[in-house]
Amino acid sequence: MKITYFGTAAAEAVPTPGCECAVCRHARKTGGRNTRLRTQALIDDRLLIDFPADAHYFSIRYGVNYLRIAGCLISHSHSDHLCAPDLVSFDHGFCATDREEPLHFFAGEDGFRHIRKTETDLSVGRRDVTLIEPFRPFTVAGYEITPLPANHAPTSSPLIFHIRSGEKSMVWAHDTGILPDAAAEALAALGRVDFFSLDCCLPFLSGIRQGHLSIDTCEETFANLTARGVIDGKTVCVLNHFSHNGGATQDDLESFCREKPYIPAYDGMTITF
Repeated sequence: MKITYFGTAAAEAVPTPGCECAVCRHARKTGGRNTRLRTQALIDDRLLIDFPADAHYFSIRYGVNYLRIAGCLISHSHSDHLCAPDLVSFDHGFCATDREEPLHFFAGEDGFRHIRKTETDLSVGRRDVTLIEPFRPFTVAGYEITPLPANHAPTSSPLIFHIRSGEKSMVWAHDTGILPDAAAEALAALGRVDFFSLDCCLPFLSGIRQGHLSIDTCEETFANLTARGVIDGKTVCVLNHFSHNGGATQDDLESFCREKPYIPAYDGMTITF
């Protein structure tokens, strides 16, 4: 399997417009990996995760035609993960395509509701949305996907995803704080994974457990999952979804993680596992 991180920031992006904190000043000065847009990723060039306001730019930057992918998983309804009004760009009268099958979105209750509100006669045949629920597996183009509950704003219907393709498997866990026991138990039942991407929104703060994580609680989570047999020394572990409020530039994170068993994501990073 392969994953490409299109964007790796929290809702504000880095640098945040108008912000003069040390992280944002450093990002403006140095550019490159220290700049981030809102979180989105693509698996095997076929399965998209989330649709933020930066999705149109990512399509241009990375040369991806979203109407040629298998589907899009929505982790929750917050606007930095689901910019529902932008979905009209796929509709009749907005774009021309010979694709006969609609683009399939898969979302929890609130994300499902947001997407349905944008549907009109022009969207018929171009896109649709399927309601998904925690602990109810489904299949998309050969990918076996199990949604599990996340520790995030309940009204956003937050989910993490266990994704299996053949003998390979991965977990996408953004946005979430410390995993609910039921989610950790379900991951243990699903077995070891080859790749784990974990929320680290506020890296250099400490003790962040609800809604998001910091590096110390990421390490606690990885230790818990190791004890449960979900990850091991061969699992590729990645930290992702960074806010400038967490006090860490990408340069800081790469220096801190140099001797750690996990790596910090950056915009455009691709990993094959």
